[in-house]
Amino acid sequence: FGPCGGCLWQNLDYARQLEAKAAQVRDCLVRLGGIEDPPLRAALPAPAPYGYRNKMEFSFADRAWDEPDSRFGVGLHARGRFDKVVNNTECHIAPAWMTEVLNSVRELALASGLPPSEMRTHGGFFRFLVLRDGRHTGERMAHLITWPAAPGSIEERSVDEILGAVAARHPELTSLLHGTTGSKSSVAYCESWRTVHGLPVIHERLLDHVFEIGPNTFFQTNSQQAERLFNLALELAGPKVGLAWDLYCGVGALTLPLARQANHVVGAELIGASIEAARANATRNGVTNVEFVAIDMKEALSESGLVDRDGTLVSGRPDLVLVDPPRDGMHADVTAGLIRLAPPRIVYVSCNPGTLARDAARLAEGGYRMDVAVPVDMFPQTAHVEMVARFIVG
Repeated sequence: FGPCGGCLWQNLDYARQLEAKAAQVRDCLVRLGGIEDPPLRAALPAPAPYGYRNKMEFSFADRAWDEPDSRFGVGLHARGRFDKVVNNTECHIAPAWMTEVLNSVRELALASGLPPSEMRTHGGFFRFLVLRDGRHTGERMAHLITWPAAPGSIEERSVDEILGAVAARHPELTSLLHGTTGSKSSVAYCESWRTVHGLPVIHERLLDHVFEIGPNTFFQTNSQQAERLFNLALELAGPKVGLAWDLYCGVGALTLPLARQANHVVGAELIGASIEAARANATRNGVTNVEFVAIDMKEALSESGLVDRDGTLVSGRPDLVLVDPPRDGMHADVTAGLIRLAPPRIVYVSCNPGTLARDAARLAEGGYRMDVAVPVDMFPQTAHVEMVARFIVG
């Protein structure tokens, strides 16, 4: 796989990858979680170790790793380099159509004469190409992100021509967008965007629920394995309860299926746009026994339940709590709040075994015990591993 910095485990047999990931999880739980004999199940393998991603982010740069004389590149970053990209012509973890579109955009953007991003000076014009795939709906998005361009300018007209040509070459694309950002961050996120061809969003179906995905929507990037992870979390959630919470709920991808196992579910999330999307997703899918609140979890857990910024009680004490925090894990105030509330079961979905292990140690100090943990391979060919664990009182 050469200089590409994306996937470093392609030289390992897939069975060995699973073994290594399970060992990584066990090591974290023993060393960081203080669990002498972790209650681990076998790692849950991905159904497709290649071509599984439903989202790819490619960067433009004025330095191409494999072409020293080139001042134009678009692809994945070279290993260990922020300022150089590899002009990928294929990617084994992405579906074939994505690299076909990437190759077209590279050709058309180069022909436009407009410069790529200059990583060191933050100049240039083209920033990112984001491709998204509704694996279960057939809808596909191409999102070209640039530095800001004035309406009607040469830059904006060039983008229209590029995306128009891409639409003609790749009629399977249902959404072609132009996003702009003035941020110097290397994150492929747009501050504003417009639809150039097709629809402004795509949709994906997970566990019979349909979710809307816009240009900035955070969503699981492996649709098939996400369904398996969600089913595992629902299995560990156990029998139906009266009241359940889904903390760090995002756009409600797990909240909606959880609603089948509770009389009422409250989804909580810090980002207001995600809460708006979650409410729209609930309405779209006819799920009526859920509510969503935009709230900062570390300030929201009281002895009586969930409170908003004004101190008003939003929800009483839950029978079940599902958490799916970012890589940093749960804030210490959140684990402390859960310990005070003492729900009988906590199901923890984690993208970072190290921070889950740290939180497991904190929960253990408050009287909880991990009774099952399962590594989940969401990202074959990489060292990343997710996991689901259940904590019970006693």
